[in-house]
Amino acid sequence: MGLHKHHPKLFQKAIDFEKVDPNTGEGYTWINGMTLNELLKKKERILTFASNRKSSKDNRSWQEKLIEDGDDIEDQGCLICSL
Repeated sequence: MGLHKHHPKLFQKAIDFEKVDPNTGEGYTWINGMTLNELLKKKERILTFASNRKSSKDNRSWQEKLIEDGDDIEDQGCLICSL
């Protein structure tokens, strides 16, 4: 959303690079399975979700949320995910 907001001409150029066959849906997009135009249609919902997430009192990272209580190493995120 930042590219669209701050650099609309570059965002349009990125849209122009996307090539999708309307019959098969195959082609190139920046986001797997979604064109940038489809992303723009979901903009308000995405921004609302981000705003709600920021205002949440739960300040844990998504990695911390995945780790279950207890000492079972299988329930914890890997080292890379914990960085």
